[in-house]
Amino acid sequence: MSPESLHTLLRRELVRLGLDESASPSDADWRKLLVRVSRSYSNVERQVPFNRMDPTLTDSVLKSKEQSDLSEAHLRAVLDTVGEGILTIRQNGRIMHANTEVRAIWGYSEDELRDMEAVTLLRETHRSDIRNGLRQFNRFGSKGYLEKRHILFGKKKSGEVFPVEVKVAETRVGGMVFFTAAIHDISRRVSTQNQLMAQMRRNEVILQQAMDGFYMQSLQGRLVEVNQRLCTMRGCDRKELLRSSVFDIYDMDPRDMVEILDDIKSSGEKRFESKLRRMQGKSIKVEVSAHYGLFEGEEFYSVFLRDLTEGELAKEREDELQAKLARSERMESLGVLAGGVAHDLNNILGPLVAYPELILEDIPEGSDVVEMVHDLGESARRAAAVIQDLLALARRGNYTKVPVNLNEVVQQHLESPAFRSTRERSPMVAVEAKLDADLLSILGTTPHLLQVVMNLVANAIEAIDGAGRTRVETFSCYMDRPVRGYDTIEVGDYAVLRVSDTGSGIAEEELERIFEPFYTRKLMGCSGTGLGLAVVYGVVKDLDGYIDVKSVVGKGTEFLLYFPVTRESVEQETDDFFSLHGSEEILVVDDVPEQRKLASRLLMSIGYEVASVSSGEEALEYLSKHKVDLVVLDMIMEGGIDGLVTLERIRESNPDQRCIIASGFAETDRVKRALHLGIGDYVLKPYTLEKIGYAVRRELDRIDEAEVSLTETNVQR
Repeated sequence: MSPESLHTLLRRELVRLGLDESASPSDADWRKLLVRVSRSYSNVERQVPFNRMDPTLTDSVLKSKEQSDLSEAHLRAVLDTVGEGILTIRQNGRIMHANTEVRAIWGYSEDELRDMEAVTLLRETHRSDIRNGLRQFNRFGSKGYLEKRHILFGKKKSGEVFPVEVKVAETRVGGMVFFTAAIHDISRRVSTQNQLMAQMRRNEVILQQAMDGFYMQSLQGRLVEVNQRLCTMRGCDRKELLRSSVFDIYDMDPRDMVEILDDIKSSGEKRFESKLRRMQGKSIKVEVSAHYGLFEGEEFYSVFLRDLTEGELAKEREDELQAKLARSERMESLGVLAGGVAHDLNNILGPLVAYPELILEDIPEGSDVVEMVHDLGESARRAAAVIQDLLALARRGNYTKVPVNLNEVVQQHLESPAFRSTRERSPMVAVEAKLDADLLSILGTTPHLLQVVMNLVANAIEAIDGAGRTRVETFSCYMDRPVRGYDTIEVGDYAVLRVSDTGSGIAEEELERIFEPFYTRKLMGCSGTGLGLAVVYGVVKDLDGYIDVKSVVGKGTEFLLYFPVTRESVEQETDDFFSLHGSEEILVVDDVPEQRKLASRLLMSIGYEVASVSSGEEALEYLSKHKVDLVVLDMIMEGGIDGLVTLERIRESNPDQRCIIASGFAETDRVKRALHLGIGDYVLKPYTLEKIGYAVRRELDRIDEAEVSLTETNVQR
């Protein structure tokens, strides 16, 4: 047989065996090949036993095997130098060959890996899926796992589990199918990624808790990341903010923003001040610190915003407190000075006040000196009035406080000679009084409060040039939050004295000084002592009260004095009072501890069993476990559900539960809605024993229409 025929025969037999000339058959495959070639040769030429074959044929076959061995050795050398694991796997899932990297990673020897089931190198949780995928491939040709990268967990000989990245490719040689798997140990990469993710989470926590607002934006201006502080500053939630662009959040012309972004990109960073638009309300002033850079291959801007409004407000509050402190210290110093001066002047003026009366008794009527002595005495009395005011400043706080009703003080002044004298000097000024019959008492002294009322009323009347009106009012009020005025009025119950006029008003720049001694716009010596409002200020502060002043030039002025109330006054016991008593169980719901304790004590003082909670949620929980005859429910509660929502939920679980509501305001819409739900009554704060007692008793004694119908039915039976 010619070499050409031999080569043709060899190629044909290689194909029949599922191999090609570049393949690396095993020794068994070579034996099969030689037998096939021998038989084919015998059929073509003559029948010759294999051991008697032509030496030329044997040499050609052996040369082909040597070349194949060289190719296999070269391939193995190449695979062993690759930096990742390479597995050759038969169609039945068993390993044909594993390179050095695979042996190094998994810790198996070459003999141990040969003919091992490949899935043994993976964690148990992956094996059934891989076997099933191999069956699907062999039966249906499904290539679900092929030509794709998979992140799996390998399992070493030692039992250690580690992450690997695997990509499997199908290889066909003639009719033979096998797989090549490229495997990369990604333990370090995963560890690095985990560290980066942890660092990113830490950075995110830091950004979310930052005191400044933060956002990242694309080159097109779209916001891609924001922190919670910016959401608060903007007044919206995160999702809504991420739907915005940088042109939406700043109160500036978009063209100016484009120029700023160009400056940031060219210089890398920029600081500037701007105004941030809020979803509701006016814009706030912010300091912006912006940076340009690359993130994951994309250009972006990272921006921090600091709210300057809060700093400015804090500075204003600090300046205001400093001014009030300075004013208080100034008034205190003047009081000490006034006390020393008044003491000496009082001794000097004593004879000047008393002697004119004695001298006038000895001077005959019609004498020329009578008028002079009379003027001398009048001047001495005016000087004495100044001294009394100075002494009032000096005596600040040095007196015993007792329960006083402001209505009685006002009424006493309006019936006094001093008031009649003031009215005579201004006959065209009408004076009106509107006094709250249910006004709560305060702790103070009648003489000092009388002096306060007298000074305010006199100032109001004298502020009117010609015809006008002065109004004196008293009323009770409850402050559920601090209110800023001339003073900051804190939360609490107050009896309020309001004195208003339709006079010329006080300029804003003068309001800060009106309570200073001897500061006046009047002609000194013609009206008052110049100490009237200083005395008012001193007395109010001694009684732990607050002052507010409202004035419009050309329209008039209004003084409001807030005095903390007391319930120490003795209640008049009447038949009606005794009817307030009861023994039922009552739940008081109020978020303000002082109000909660006050209502509880008032109700316990007239015999009721009282429990109290601080929120609507606690009330619902309490009522789910206890039965009460009545709930006294505060209408406005912060930090949770309010009185109306609480009432609605109470009615859902127990429609027959009796309730009354309490409020520091008149009938608001929510109060009206509560009344529409069938609430029995509502109590207007501040509390008095009679107010809360009558409301509770009325609701407990009320007979429902259903009860009336049932009663009538029983009577008919």
